[in-house]
Amino acid sequence: MTTYIGTPGALMKVACPSRLSSGGGRAVLFEDTQSRRKAFLGRSVLREWSVDIGAVSPRDMAVFEHLADFSMPPFVYYPDDAVLHNILAPAYAALAVGTHTGLDASLVEVEPGLFVKAVAASGNNFSFPYRNGLLDQVPIPQGVPVTVSAWMRGGTVSGDTQISVIWRGAAGEYIATESTRFTGTSTLTRRHVTLTPPPGAASMTFQMWAQQTAGIAISLTSSLMPYAPGRGATRTVVHGLSRELIIAQSRLTLEDASFTVTEVG
Repeated sequence: MTTYIGTPGALMKVACPSRLSSGGGRAVLFEDTQSRRKAFLGRSVLREWSVDIGAVSPRDMAVFEHLADFSMPPFVYYPDDAVLHNILAPAYAALAVGTHTGLDASLVEVEPGLFVKAVAASGNNFSFPYRNGLLDQVPIPQGVPVTVSAWMRGGTVSGDTQISVIWRGAAGEYIATESTRFTGTSTLTRRHVTLTPPPGAASMTFQMWAQQTAGIAISLTSSLMPYAPGRGATRTVVHGLSRELIIAQSRLTLEDASFTVTEVG
């Protein structure tokens, strides 16, 4: 499998880790008072990945050594499950309040047993993603097919639904817009479009044209993949790089390596 890491406009394809573990989630503090227990909900804990790469060549480790020891973060980090299913950050994929310009809605069942967050259009559409009140971008590697998918219902473009992808450069500058229309339906129907970024495109933003949209996913694949929540991270640091030599010969040098990727921001 494939992992991407780097900065917008310079995402690098690297060897997939042999073992990857991550942690995160919402911080919760409990307090017992007499016969009651109270829960205090904090913000979501930033994630951290422990990455072990076994039997790798020094050549394959060069990018991680550069990022850990000599480059200035933050870095984009798309582990292999994100690449396959959904590179969106968890809050963006969950359509959390403040990440879009639509009207907040509830969870909806889009397939038997699959519940995802929905958003209603504000007017005819909503824009996405937003962070701290400002339009954010979803970084993508140059020249790699991207498949954008969502469940949509209720056409707002002459009865059709529409996914509009706005391509942007590494600094967020506008490059082009590609819009794909689908026949409007009265029930939530999964729609998708596969596109190849135009020259100079390093990130994406979106407009979703439908009365209701749910379960947005972006995969770095040439076809539609099964849905998964967001697994990407756009603000991380790489640190704690360590290596252990396995073998060093004229035609073969291998080492075990490990490092940590920590989300920041």
